[in-house]
Amino acid sequence: WPHAEIYHDVKDFTPQLFRDILARYLDIQQVHIWAGFPCTDLSSANALGQGLAGPNSSLFYEVVRIKRTVQAEVGSHIVVKYVVENVASMKREECDTISEKLQREPYFLNPVDAVPMNGPRLCWTSEVLENVMEGITITQKSHWRENTASAPYPELDQWVEPGVNWPGYEWGSTLPTAMKAIKRSKPPFRPAGIEKCD
Repeated sequence: WPHAEIYHDVKDFTPQLFRDILARYLDIQQVHIWAGFPCTDLSSANALGQGLAGPNSSLFYEVVRIKRTVQAEVGSHIVVKYVVENVASMKREECDTISEKLQREPYFLNPVDAVPMNGPRLCWTSEVLENVMEGITITQKSHWRENTASAPYPELDQWVEPGVNWPGYEWGSTLPTAMKAIKRSKPPFRPAGIEKCD
């Protein structure tokens, strides 16, 4: 994207900056907002996470601010579309707060339907995915709509380096969610994935 303009801090996004952008693209018909924000305070992998009150979640409120700014500036003659995503393992109350702020219930998505790797995410979007194309099933759940888009897994040699073997593929196993490796001398408080045994 050699023509893309890079702005290094979303906090610098102001109504005037957006007006300047609009003035350079007078024939614009749509504005798309694609956003994600750190999940470290929301993920169940962090037992001490502070949710949306945590310092790592502060960028969520920048998403809300930018969305409002854009909608206020364009009025009704330019269509504003948006997609906001984050980890699906967040607590229900955090999900509900995000839904309230964005005025949308999220879709639950997991690539494990089409590739052998788990990565459950929540996606809040202005778009309606129901009945958009064949092969997608959407089921209403308690506080999200679960989206299933099944497809055959790619052949192992399409994504594994030559000479590497993963027996789990033949067994029908799936890889866990990719996470940053953190070297530790002892396990963290309440390690993720280890349930209390009775």
